[in-house]
Formats: sequence, structure tokens, C-alpha cells
Amino acid sequence: MSRLLCSLCLALCFTASLHAENAPKFAELKGHETPVLDAVFSPDGKKVTTAEAYRGDIKIWDADSGRQLRKLEGHSQFVSSICFSPDGMKIVTTSFDRSTRVWDVESGKQLHLLQQQNQQMTPSLRAVFSPDGKTVAGSDGVAIKIWDVDSGKELQKLEGYTGRANYPIFSLDGKKIASIGDGETAKVWDVDTGNELITLHHPGINFATFLQEGKKFVTSGSNRITIIWETESGKELQKMEGWLCAFSTDGKKIATGGGTDGDIQIWDVDSGKKLQEFEGGMVRFALLGTFSPDGKKIVTVRGNFNDSNARIWDVDSGKEILKLEGHTRDVNSAYFSPDGKKVITTSSDRTARIWALE
Repeated sequence: MSRLLCSLCLALCFTASLHAENAPKFAELKGHETPVLDAVFSPDGKKVTTAEAYRGDIKIWDADSGRQLRKLEGHSQFVSSICFSPDGMKIVTTSFDRSTRVWDVESGKQLHLLQQQNQQMTPSLRAVFSPDGKTVAGSDGVAIKIWDVDSGKELQKLEGYTGRANYPIFSLDGKKIASIGDGETAKVWDVDTGNELITLHHPGINFATFLQEGKKFVTSGSNRITIIWETESGKELQKMEGWLCAFSTDGKKIATGGGTDGDIQIWDVDSGKKLQEFEGGMVRFALLGTFSPDGKKIVTVRGNFNDSNARIWDVDSGKEILKLEGHTRDVNSAYFSPDGKKVITTSSDRTARIWALE
């Protein structure tokens, strides 16, 4: 019996060491005081920003070493969005303190306080740079605003919702801008004129973005339905089960989760045909990460489901190819780096990890 136990222990130790040897290496980003909810790679993939729950501090890290480079201080509450400028030299942030701010990445200094909303307004949940980096779009709670990045001057105020307006997004050519609001509508405007082009109705809408140079538009909502629209006419082109979308870089595939069975599904954007379903994905009400830049893999997490792992899947086969293990509490987000060689994960264990996949 003792010989059998020894043999079993040796086998288990060998298996564990083999697993550890094959596991991807990572840099752990420590020093957060509360759960880390989100992270963003810079466009060149050399830096990473992290934002924690309950705090307004933003940290910038070296993506190779995991060394903290600087901290952006100014927000007083939870940071709801971080966006790098296309050249990676600036960052725009929004916070539950109802402010929108632009920062210099190298110095960590605040360049502009674009707005400080009053306490009666809905906080701006996202601000984004235009594709050319010259303007920023955000929300004052009831309208979408566009500011000049260099001067901080307000250029446009896009109105039309009867209630809140939020989550602005530019089309890839920078000619259109869209947002969601009122709990059931998305609007698209002409950036130059400020004229409203179309209004799309989607019950419980919580996500919207452009596809394919702005020719197509995608919405998803709490009704667990994702719809692809023709931007010019507002005509519905495809309807798919699921929500919380991720898109391949070429805009040809869309991933949804949270359908009736809870699994992840991959769809063809043009035909609406289901291409793949990941067995055991189980992302009902959870968070999707991103496709890899080459569109061959996707990383997912099950946020708030007591799952301390992120998973990488093969898009064509639907098989899990790698599990990123090591966090001690829920993983809240996971994203590929711009070159696809790294993945950043954030966790309620008050750390983030940058995983080297190659």
C-alpha cells in the first residue's frame, strides 16, 4: 500500500510540475487596494492601465516587466472608462465623480478637465478619442459632447434623447458617432454637422458599436438579443441570440454570450449563421473578453461567478486551448494585447496579471 501511495504521489507531482512548466508566464501587477475591475493596453502594447473599484486612481504599468510607471490622481470615485489616444500619448477617463479628464501619459499630468457634471446628472460612463485623435466624445448625462483635445474646447453638443445619453462611439472613419440612451434607443449622428441620421430601437439596450467602416451597426440588450443594422437606412439585417458582444478585428465574426443555454456562440456577421458554440463556455450574465488580433482565438471570463480563471478558446474548433489560472478570486476582465502575444486579466483579489502567451 505504501509503495502504491508513493507511486501515486510521484505521478501527481510530475503532473503538477509538467502543468506548471507548460503554464504561461505572467507579471503580477500588485499594489491595488481594492478589486481591479478593468485594464487597457496602449495601442503599441507596451503599457497597461488599471482601474480599481471604489477608488479614482489610475495606474500605468510597463507591459513587459509589470513595473508601475506612474499614477494618475484626480478622480475621487470609481473610474468607469479609460481610453488611449491612437498615438498612445494621451488618456481620456470618466468617473462616477461625474468628471471627464484628459491626461498626458508620459508625465501623468492632467491636461484638461473637460467637464464636471452636477450631482443630479447621470455620470458619464465612457469617453473615447476620435480615430485621428483630435477630438474626444463623452456625455453630460443627457447629451453627447465632442471636445477639441488640444484646447479642451467644446465643439458639438448632440441632443435628442428624452432621458439619459451615454456610451458614445466613433465609426472607424470618424465621420459618424453613436450612443445609447433612454433604455431602448441608439442614435447615430453626422460628426461634422451634428445632424441626427437614424434612431434604432432595441429593448433594454446596453451595448452598441459600428462595424466595417461604419456601414453596419450592432446593438445588444438585456433581452439577450443582438441585432446587426444597416447604418444608412436603419434596416435590420441580422438578429442573433445572446448579448455582451466581442468582434473579430476584420469585423466578419461576432461572439455572443448569455443566451438561453449560457454558452458562447460565434456568428458570421454577413449571413447571421452560427459558426461555432463553445462547449462549457457558461458565460450567462458574464463578461466576454476579446478576439485575438488574427481572429483565431477568443479569451473569456465568468465575472462574478466565483471563477478565478480566464479561458482561451480556438474559434474554429470551439475547444478550450488554455486556462489562465492563478488568481485567488473572481476574474473581472481579460483582453488580448494588440499583437496577440499577451493577455491582461484583472481580479477581485486586488491584482492584475499580464500573461505571456509566446
